This record gives sequence, C-alpha cells and structure tokens, in this order.
Amino acid sequence: YCFLVLSVMSPADGLLPNAKYSNIIEWFRSDFATPGNIAFIIGSGFCGLFVSLSTFLFIKSTGPLTYNIVGHLKTISILTTGYLFFHEDMNTKKVI
Repeated sequence: YCFLVLSVMSPADGLLPNAKYSNIIEWFRSDFATPGNIAFIIGSGFCGLFVSLSTFLFIKSTGPLTYNIVGHLKTISILTTGYLFFHEDMNTKKVI
C-alpha cells in the first residue's frame, strides 16, 4: 500500500516550486545519490519498520492503555531531561 502511494506521490513532488529533481530516476543519476546516502535512506526505512514492529508487539503483550501511559511517561521524561540538563524553560505550552 505504501509503495503505491509513494509511486503516485513521488512524481507530484517534482511539481513543487523548489523541486530539484522531478522523479526518482533523476535523483539516482545526480551526484547526491551516493552509496552512503542511499544506505542512510534504506537504514531509516528499516528503523521505521522496527519501531512499528516493536509498537505492535508491545501493544500485543501489554495492551493499548499501557502503551498510552508509556507514551506519556516518555514525553514527561523528555521534558524533564531538557529542563535538568539543557536548562530549557518550562513554559505553559510545554506543560500542557
């Protein structure tokens, strides 16, 4: 399903005003398509796959409520870490 959506949307990206490449073939022929960049893109895709898989397995073994609570705890820990270690301000927008 995702492949079909991307294959339809990728040519549409070339219609944007600041688009450098009108399709994926032009990108592969460019100097930007180095093996390192391609490996990074593929690695990012695998990371996304593993995050989705671990989320599914976590919900399967514990339940959706536990997943929601863990998500809130993660957000609280990110805000607290930013406050303690990086001295970020704790304004109302972040708290809510």
